[in-house]
Amino acid sequence: MRKRHLVALVVCALALQSGAAAIGARGFPLRTTPAADSQFDVRAHGATGDGKTLDTDAINRAIDAAAAAGGGTVVFPAGTYLSTSIHLKSHVALFIGHGAVIEAAPLERAAYDEPEPNPWDKYQDFGHSHWHNSLMWGENVEDVAILGTGLIHGKGLTRAGNPPKGAGNKSIALKNSRNITIRDISILHGGHFAILATGVDNLTVDNVKMDTNRDGIDVDACRNVRLSNLTINSPFDDGICLKSSFGLGVARATENVTITNCQVSGYDVGTFLDGTLKRTLERAPDRSASRESLANLNVPVLFIGGEHDEVMPVQLMAVARTLIPGARMEVVPGAGHSVYFEAPETFNRLVLDFFASCAP
Repeated sequence: MRKRHLVALVVCALALQSGAAAIGARGFPLRTTPAADSQFDVRAHGATGDGKTLDTDAINRAIDAAAAAGGGTVVFPAGTYLSTSIHLKSHVALFIGHGAVIEAAPLERAAYDEPEPNPWDKYQDFGHSHWHNSLMWGENVEDVAILGTGLIHGKGLTRAGNPPKGAGNKSIALKNSRNITIRDISILHGGHFAILATGVDNLTVDNVKMDTNRDGIDVDACRNVRLSNLTINSPFDDGICLKSSFGLGVARATENVTITNCQVSGYDVGTFLDGTLKRTLERAPDRSASRESLANLNVPVLFIGGEHDEVMPVQLMAVARTLIPGARMEVVPGAGHSVYFEAPETFNRLVLDFFASCAP
């Protein structure tokens, strides 16, 4: 009898020991790597990873197979996967392995998905009004993750706000989705947006490095967002941008956002990830403001104008000089965003009120 009890105890102990790695400190099950039966290797679905063959169809087949199975992880082993638009699906994670690169194909090789129609696109710029013309996009998806230590290289993307027909201009675009996690990856040359999230609830972006040629991450009309441990090099535009546009056709606030332990820099594009940290560019590729013209401005208050400087009226500068002693106001044409106002007098009044609130 004692021997039987002893055997039972040994078996029980072994079972507990084998399950220890899968049980967290609070008793919740943990899974650090996907189970073998839930992995979908893109190579098994026809991807080559040779950096020459267009792997878009094979990647999307692997994602479709995972979605059809009720969910799973699509794995990218080491290699360079040339692709255009990748379609994210609910309950499917992408795992970009060490040494794996998903590279945006040039327009000369293949077209990206067309930007979807949007009846409200006149209320914000083109980039914030369309999502499908991206290297990766998901709309109305849930429980999606993009993970791994690999690289997304937007080499074939354009940074233009109004891209030519067939071109892609975003690395990752998400619309009307929830429970999204992006972790540990790197993004190089992300296009207009490395990450554009619009109407996304429960968004976590953690330990992601972006070395990009325009915006890093734009969080638009999103709720319950956690941005942590991000390093973003975006010399030509926004690093981390919180906003609330009308791109979804509703007035939806961005709210409940936590930003923790993040760094934003402005080194030459590509020199953050390669470690050289250079500062040599005189101007952004499509802007006229030189680095010297900005560096030599020693001013308490500075207006940065877009292409249409009429939105920066001279009287505002005069009022600012009066209210803020020693202030020197200047406009640097072409250095920032172009904005059209339907009610410029309202804008002027708000700016005047702001200056008045700054007066001693």
